[in-house]
Amino acid sequence: MMRTIVLFILLALEMGVYANTGSYRPFVKEGKTWKCTMSNAIGRKCKLTYTMKGDTIINETPCKKLYCKYEYDSGNVIDEYTCGVYEQNKKVYFIYSRDKANKAHLLFDFGLELGDTIINDGYGKYKITVLRVDTVMNSYNQFFRRMLIRTGAIDDDGFYLDKPPYVETFWVEGVGSDRRPTDSYFWWNDSTPGLSMDACYEDGECIMTYSEMITEGTSGVNSATATQPQASFIYDLQGRRLKEQPRKGLYIQNGRKVVVK
Repeated sequence: MMRTIVLFILLALEMGVYANTGSYRPFVKEGKTWKCTMSNAIGRKCKLTYTMKGDTIINETPCKKLYCKYEYDSGNVIDEYTCGVYEQNKKVYFIYSRDKANKAHLLFDFGLELGDTIINDGYGKYKITVLRVDTVMNSYNQFFRRMLIRTGAIDDDGFYLDKPPYVETFWVEGVGSDRRPTDSYFWWNDSTPGLSMDACYEDGECIMTYSEMITEGTSGVNSATATQPQASFIYDLQGRRLKEQPRKGLYIQNGRKVVVK
């Protein structure tokens, strides 16, 4: 009995060390769930629940199935299979359920370091640059590696497209982005400004909330910041760039809706 208790304590200590020494946290895991909120320019909201459940094989690659349940404020509910996801070498890929070609797209690259820039071929070309790397802690005193990402659609010459040129968002290892698990970079043709990841659950427990994800990070040896970007452009709801912040009304900055009353 005593030996069993000792072994349990040693295992618990080992797990605690594993959780706090930078060991990689996988994104793809059976049963992982994300609660998200989506709102449009006129204030209507939709609750989104993403869940990984079940396995499939796409292009001879084992994947997890990702489902999304849409609960509109009108009372309408839609539950559908969204995509297959898999993970290799800290990179997460997704295969859209409606893509007949079954092409795999990079969703997250949690192996990126400070200052890294990559060009991602999603639905169009996107530039991804790591502006900051640090760690954040959840309510269980577990630490998660976090990156501040600047990303946006670009043209063939590598310049940001207008409407707006880029957005900055957080990626948290094992959790995803502060928007939703399928939205790692700016979706130029399908982006919703009022979109946030409210909470992420693993094994039935909440491992990260939105407020925890965006809170001030630690300043340890793994924390650094690249040169800070210039002020983001401001746009109206029709995608037209504004010269200054409106005194009243709605506008979009960093891909998000801002309300000035």
